[in-house]
Amino acid sequence: MASFIFDPLSILIFAAGIFSLSLLLLLRRSGHRSDPSALDYQRRNHALEEQNRLLMSAQKELEKSLEAYRAVEEQRRISFEEKLGHLGLLLTYHQEQEQKLLAEKERLREEHILALKKTWQTHESLVEVAIKGICIERSLEYVEDFPDKDPDNVIRIAGEFVIFDAKSPANDNLANFPSYIKEQAKAIKKYLHVENVRREVFLVIPDSCLEAIKCFYYPFSDYQVFVVSTSSLMPVIMTLKRIEEYEFAESLSPKERAQVISYLGKSAHILKRRLEVDHYFAHETFGLLSQKDLLPAEFITDVASVEKASVFNPPMDKGKKTLLLKKLELEHRSLQPLVESLSD
Repeated sequence: MASFIFDPLSILIFAAGIFSLSLLLLLRRSGHRSDPSALDYQRRNHALEEQNRLLMSAQKELEKSLEAYRAVEEQRRISFEEKLGHLGLLLTYHQEQEQKLLAEKERLREEHILALKKTWQTHESLVEVAIKGICIERSLEYVEDFPDKDPDNVIRIAGEFVIFDAKSPANDNLANFPSYIKEQAKAIKKYLHVENVRREVFLVIPDSCLEAIKCFYYPFSDYQVFVVSTSSLMPVIMTLKRIEEYEFAESLSPKERAQVISYLGKSAHILKRRLEVDHYFAHETFGLLSQKDLLPAEFITDVASVEKASVFNPPMDKGKKTLLLKKLELEHRSLQPLVESLSD
């Protein structure tokens, strides 16, 4: 069935034609009823013909306007469909690019996980190679025949066995790794019944797992466990070796020697943590400074002036003056009320 479009111009033209026809019929009927004279009839007929001509002319103009209107509408329709088609192509292209980007991110993530897994799978052998290399370089004894259940790696320093047990995650989910390390720290006790085993034991984890670990020190009643990374093996072993080089090392009792080791291990840990924290705040400070340009332009000049005028004078390091721990503790305590007031 054909469909009809009733636009305003078509309705107007149709109405004008109906009106013209109706008017002509009405005048002719009235002329027949009044039986006018031939002259009057001709005048009325001429008037009707003139009106009909004007109406026909108006109808033609309206038809032209209608055609122009339809042409414009058709052009608009074609333009709309073209733009809609272009939009569809752009949308399809955007979706394809987004899918490619997501696929690339997923590929890189999987490659990263595979690389981590490969590193973790070979972690035990990598730790062994690293410790053996350090022993060769520093003339230390790497113990191949430990008397009882074999730990991963054992070296002998000052006549004592130092245990380095390699530990790595089972998979790419590091959520349970801290709990696993804690359990392994408790299980270290199985090695301690062997004579001359040092009471400070080291669990060696991959560098990539450091962020997952929050606790690096586990003190127990009769032994201590330190969690270290592969890259820190050299400084840890060299710190232990220094004890052997002390002139009074032979005179130290096992308990005194354990105290020295504990002090050195904790010192190494706190120094590394302080360095790590300083690096973190340095990174955040650079990020904050980079946002200075976001300030309104009228503020930047004033801020720069204040910055140039600001001077900090930290205490100078006087070589002949000893820093007293008691004085530092008093200064720390004096700052405590200020810190507490700021946190309220």
